[in-house]
Amino acid sequence: MKLSFKFINGTEANGWANYTSEQVQQLIDALSKGYELNFTYDDREPANYQADEIDHIKVYL
Repeated sequence: MKLSFKFINGTEANGWANYTSEQVQQLIDALSKGYELNFTYDDREPANYQADEIDHIKVYL
């Protein structure tokens, strides 16, 4: 599965890695417990996001 994130500030992040259903569930569980998502980009500074900053997550099977 691949993941795509859209944040409330309009930023989008499209994942390139394949994840198992267990890994996707771990991500959702971690966000619900207050953990942050950390992204690194080729063209800008790294970014951290809390669960309340995520508009939605798409899971591509």
